[in-house]
Amino acid sequence: MQMNDQQQAETEALREIADLATYYRTGIAKSVDSLDSGNDFEVRKNRRVLVVEKVRDFITILYDRKRTTYTFDEMPFSLAHKLATFEFPKSRRQVAAKAVYQFISPLSDKQSRDEALTWLSEIEDDFGEENPKRIADSLRRIFSSDAGTPENLVLAYQRSYC
Repeated sequence: MQMNDQQQAETEALREIADLATYYRTGIAKSVDSLDSGNDFEVRKNRRVLVVEKVRDFITILYDRKRTTYTFDEMPFSLAHKLATFEFPKSRRQVAAKAVYQFISPLSDKQSRDEALTWLSEIEDDFGEENPKRIADSLRRIFSSDAGTPENLVLAYQRSYC
């Protein structure tokens, strides 16, 4: 079945979103993998964490004398974003990936999504094949969709067009 121009544009936007989110999450996983128990690092100014344990799908940290275990999908954005910096140099692609990751995260709320859209709007030029404005427009459309969640929209899209 041949797609029309709008369907092709939407498909490309969803591919960009999926690629960037996967890129960022993979970076977080690689960063966790490179850490050893006993490593410590600053998550925010004057806020250090100590790595207690790490396993393929989760990390346990000690923060403010409290031991907490997070899967990658439950990780606070401050921790996820710090871990990503260990893997990626700051670039337009890294900022866009960070924005997409934060926007589509199950932990995201309106404030987090707005912050992510701001980061995308601050990227001045396209990078590679990605277009920050198109990505932001697609994220807005995804979240405002009747499908409810980004995951449901992707499933609905696949049923309609694929």
